[in-house]
Amino acid sequence: MSSHPRYETYPVVCDRTIEDGREAAFWHIIQRDSNTAKARVPDLRRCERIAWPRRIIENSSKPVVSLWQTNRPRKGGSPDVRILLWIEHLDYLVVLAKKKSVAVLVTAYCTDLEHQRKKLRRERDNYLANAKTAP
Repeated sequence: MSSHPRYETYPVVCDRTIEDGREAAFWHIIQRDSNTAKARVPDLRRCERIAWPRRIIENSSKPVVSLWQTNRPRKGGSPDVRILLWIEHLDYLVVLAKKKSVAVLVTAYCTDLEHQRKKLRRERDNYLANAKTAP
């Protein structure tokens, strides 16, 4: 597909930085950090789900998708606004960086570790609780 998926009014683009002959977002989507080697290694579960980010982004308004925002620190600059799209029962998360006129696909991965799921639930629940109490 040559068209870009859209998150709300933002076209979603990939990070065009090239790493090892591919765009950085590609590597982030198909690899994970290795606990034994100090490198990223291919993850077959991520590879099997290579088409999922687009579908999740395009269906982000559906109730099955948990959606929240957070600020991530950036070296030497203001924090990035990150949009997290999580289908909890499928253990899959998509992360976008919100820019002025686009959303950048940062990564997507299986949330197959319990400590990951707990952290995501806590972050989401805090965001939603604060959103309800905000004026």
